[in-house]
Amino acid sequence: MPEDYLAREDDLGKIYDSRIVRRLYVYARPYAPWLFLALLLASLMSASQILLPYLTKIGIDSFIVIKDKRVDLTSFSPAERDDFLVRYADRHIALHDNQVIIREGILDPVDRKRLFDAGAVDTVSTYILDLDRYDENSREQILAAKTAGVLQLEPTVTSGRFVMPITRLDTLPETLRSVIRKPDRRGIGAIALVYVAILLLSLVVMFGQVYVLAWVGQKIMYDIRMKLFDHVQRLHLRFFNSQPTGRLVTRVSNDVNVLNEVFTSILVEMLKNVLMIVGITGVMLVLAPRLALVTFCVLPFMISVTWYFKRKMRDAYRIVRKKIALINATLAEHLSGIKVIIVFAREALHFNKFKEINRQAFQANMRELIIQSSFSPFIVFLENTGVALILYYGGGQVVQNAISLGTLIAFLNYLTMFFGPVRDIAEKFNIMQAAMASSERIFQLLDLDPEDAEDAGRQLLTEGVIRGDIEFRHVWFAYNGDDWVLKDVSFTVRAGETAAFVGATGSGKTTIINLLTRFYTIQSGEILLDGRNLYEYDRRFIRRNMAMVLQDVFLFSGDIYRNIRLNNSDISDEAIHDVARFVHADTFIERLDDRYEHRVEEGGATLSQGQRQLLAFARALAMDPALLILDEATANIDSETEKWIQRGLDHLLSHRTAVVVAHRLSTIKQADTIIVLHRGQVQEIGTHQSLLTRRGLYYRLYQLQFKQQEKLAT
Repeated sequence: MPEDYLAREDDLGKIYDSRIVRRLYVYARPYAPWLFLALLLASLMSASQILLPYLTKIGIDSFIVIKDKRVDLTSFSPAERDDFLVRYADRHIALHDNQVIIREGILDPVDRKRLFDAGAVDTVSTYILDLDRYDENSREQILAAKTAGVLQLEPTVTSGRFVMPITRLDTLPETLRSVIRKPDRRGIGAIALVYVAILLLSLVVMFGQVYVLAWVGQKIMYDIRMKLFDHVQRLHLRFFNSQPTGRLVTRVSNDVNVLNEVFTSILVEMLKNVLMIVGITGVMLVLAPRLALVTFCVLPFMISVTWYFKRKMRDAYRIVRKKIALINATLAEHLSGIKVIIVFAREALHFNKFKEINRQAFQANMRELIIQSSFSPFIVFLENTGVALILYYGGGQVVQNAISLGTLIAFLNYLTMFFGPVRDIAEKFNIMQAAMASSERIFQLLDLDPEDAEDAGRQLLTEGVIRGDIEFRHVWFAYNGDDWVLKDVSFTVRAGETAAFVGATGSGKTTIINLLTRFYTIQSGEILLDGRNLYEYDRRFIRRNMAMVLQDVFLFSGDIYRNIRLNNSDISDEAIHDVARFVHADTFIERLDDRYEHRVEEGGATLSQGQRQLLAFARALAMDPALLILDEATANIDSETEKWIQRGLDHLLSHRTAVVVAHRLSTIKQADTIIVLHRGQVQEIGTHQSLLTRRGLYYRLYQLQFKQQEKLAT
């Protein structure tokens, strides 16, 4: 029921996120291969990003900062020395007298502590010259400098390799030092090229991921909008009688747009961030386990802050969405009734009303912004706290030779990369709260039963020919509770006849039409169509075989063709010309610019009431219905226009059943049957003349209203 829907909108906390996520997955499932592709691209991009700091570490430790150390193994027993050399095989360079050159950063913490405690590690780093790394010209220069005594080198056990203290390298002439460091420059250049190549690959992969996610998000939004639009069209009419139009517009437009973030910024991005965190955590634990543990100290605080603000933001987003819907509803109502507002000079009153609603929306948005702006500084503070801890503890480790400078720099890069996904996940929770609030409203609307839910599981008549016999048998109906609008109503209309319903306002005339069109369901009694219960027919089958002309005609934006055809491609242009001629609408259409292609604004604002009514008659005739319903169709038409319409009505009413609710004598006195209603009950049934002769309620109505109209018409 609409009332239930309005109540549930104010109590959204009872819907759980997990259920919403499962329902959203239904819309994502058709695009699972594309989402999987986006996830693969995200994984590839994550791997490439994780690799970049490690390349920096290699560049610093291998080619920029020399940390090869001379280690004296004399204090080791022969067995211990052999074990040491086996464990560091291919990672050391043997010298003479139980000495080796080994990269300080690869030493096991236990070995490092023992060696440093024993004073077996030279405090000065050693530079290794491997002649195989140089070109012929560079080798000649190095050997010439060695022969001349300019370059003093110590040979290693391996032929072609020499070593010297790094301090001696700094005393060499610039040209010679440049020749010696040439392999290092080449190594740095190679790493830089790999770095750029990875960046270019990341650029392509990122574009692919963004494009795929954007495409999937737009497709899912398209599907949800179509689902919403189709569902709204199938809801009960009573839902629209109590639901502001602006609120529904908000559901189909704003709320669906917010959902796009779930698929483009959350679904894959959250998985990507998780992969990044896992990958970076693994690398950090391998690089420096103690530093990693120090980093993880701030995570519990981050999780606590995120969880606290999550609840606050969810409530704030709900209120904001509600206020936006209220603004849209108020604006739609204001624009729809702008003529009345201007005529009665109520601009100031409506301005103040909108001002108050806008003020509430402003306060709701400010509350949301305050919560969101408070959340981000907390996360940044905790992130920088982690960086400060690493600078303090990691810097001490470098000073104590526990880790290399390249490891510390790489770790700081990884730390920034680690907190990036953590911060992004925390911020995604903000987006998730907005998306969940919108999802709740969308699914609440989708959960409303469509009008055909009453027919679920029943075998309904969906085809055939409708003659137009109508019979009401002891029908009782109320819109609300026991407030009966129709009380024990019975009458019969034969196929091809015209039945007119008259009575005072509120007597139940329009309700009869609402029941015939199955907009509402009766509480008691029976309605028969061609001898069969009305509820044995499919609703759309009934409506395809009837046409309705209302007092207030609604025209769609477009042209005359569209408003008569109503997108029914089976109706040709020639048929439209014929029906317009039959109802004499062609008399004004021919005078319009572009004639039948004349531009019609929404609601037909550029046409007169009479012209809109003529188009409504042409529309009804174009559908060639078996049952025609006229609900006060001529109430707002001047007498001159009514003459034109009356000429077309003879053609419109021939060979079809017509149900007419009208105050105009011209459309009542020619009816085959006139049914007089009073306070929801049938008072009289007969023809115009027989009812006048009876001098009952119809006679009194005629005397009060119709007779005067007849004089004016003549």
